[in-house]
Amino acid sequence: MAEERYLSVRELRAVLGISRELAYRVANECAHVRVGSTIRIPQSALDAWIKAHEVPPPPRVAQRMRIAERKRAHATTELDELPVRLTRPRDRKPDQEPFRIRPTRPRD
Repeated sequence: MAEERYLSVRELRAVLGISRELAYRVANECAHVRVGSTIRIPQSALDAWIKAHEVPPPPRVAQRMRIAERKRAHATTELDELPVRLTRPRDRKPDQEPFRIRPTRPRD
């Protein structure tokens, strides 16, 4: 049977990427062992703490609303009504018609 690994506060900081103060707060919330003046956190206690503090990603309601709004706006707009962008004057010849760039749909 494998022995459980105990993490120091410094290792806890490295694993979670947090400040020293926050690492001590996390250590005090987890089951921990004091060895003299040092604190050791069992890996299983840290895993349980992480699992208890997992937050699901927020719903993407706002993003979905923006996408739907863009689709509605694009569906009601005719391509001929969209502004026409001319090429730069130095790219055109004087007798040439202005170049029409066909508008494309915005990316979602």
